[in-house]
Amino acid sequence: MKDSASVTLIVLSHKDDNAQAINNTLRDARHPVHCQRISILQQLKDAIAKQLPHMIMVFADEPGMDLVSTVELAKAHCPKTPVIAVRNKVDEEAITNAMRIGARDVVSLENTERLVFVF
Repeated sequence: MKDSASVTLIVLSHKDDNAQAINNTLRDARHPVHCQRISILQQLKDAIAKQLPHMIMVFADEPGMDLVSTVELAKAHCPKTPVIAVRNKVDEEAITNAMRIGARDVVSLENTERLVFVF
C-alpha cells in the first residue's frame, strides 16, 4: 500500500541501480518517497499525466538523458515541479550550467548527504 504522505519522484535513468540508489538514500534519511524510474525521455509526459511528481531527477550524464528537454517538458506539464540533475561530477560550473538551463540544482551519488539536503 502506498503511503499517501510519500513524495512522488520520477527518476530518468537507463539503470535500475541509479533509481534504487536514490530511493535507498532518501529512505535511509527518513524521507517517505515513491520512486518511479523511466528510461527514455519520451515517457516523461505519460508519467506526469499518471501522477504529478513532486520532483524529477535526471541522470544527465547518461546517453539520451537531455537535461534541456527534460526541463522544457517539466515546465510545460508540471511547472512547479523542480528538476534536479544528477551528474558524476558536481562543481560550481556544472551547477551554474544546469541552473541556467532551468534545473533547480545538481547532485551526485557520491555525496549522498548533499543529495538529501537538496531533496
